[in-house]
Amino acid sequence: MPTSVPDPLALDAPRLAEWHQLHQAAMARMSDLANALDRQGWSDVDLACRWLHAEFRPHNEGEERDLLPLLERLGARDLGRQLSADHREMGVLTQALLHGHAGGQVPEPGRHGERARRLLDLVRQHIDTEEHRMLPLLQGLPHPATAPAAGAGYATTMRFNLHPAAVPGISPVRSAAASGCPGCEPPGTCSGSAPDRPAGAAPG
Repeated sequence: MPTSVPDPLALDAPRLAEWHQLHQAAMARMSDLANALDRQGWSDVDLACRWLHAEFRPHNEGEERDLLPLLERLGARDLGRQLSADHREMGVLTQALLHGHAGGQVPEPGRHGERARRLLDLVRQHIDTEEHRMLPLLQGLPHPATAPAAGAGYATTMRFNLHPAAVPGISPVRSAAASGCPGCEPPGTCSGSAPDRPAGAAPG
């Protein structure tokens, strides 16, 4: 039987506010990344990746240390593994993109763009899941015993294969749960931007 675990974020309002603010900053950076990709502005793609490496990677490391172990104690081990796999994939993609822009040149713009779009979707989906599945579980809403299993409303992440012949496609489909969240300020900073993950994909 899962046990109730106090959430340090829920008990510390300033820290919780900082956590939300970092997510909003990441979503703003993802908007910048999307715009850069639309015009193939590789220098701006590189800037977004440098921000992810410098700011979002330490944020994810803090979650690994402080929050994901709580999910296991609450009986949400699959969700914790999924979020941890997201963190690893973000790191792999970010490093590949930074190395792919070495010397200010992008020798393989097709592969570079595919990787960047995968990273864009992954970060948006990941933030949506943390805000609307992880945080309510940690705060006790809904009770862990009645929460849907990981994958019931959120397909597990696809492992990104860096081989050029195996770049996954980006799904344009959006779920009903990702159509918008009235609790998000400003609107559209999380759910409204996150397309579904590929159904049936194996965890990374």
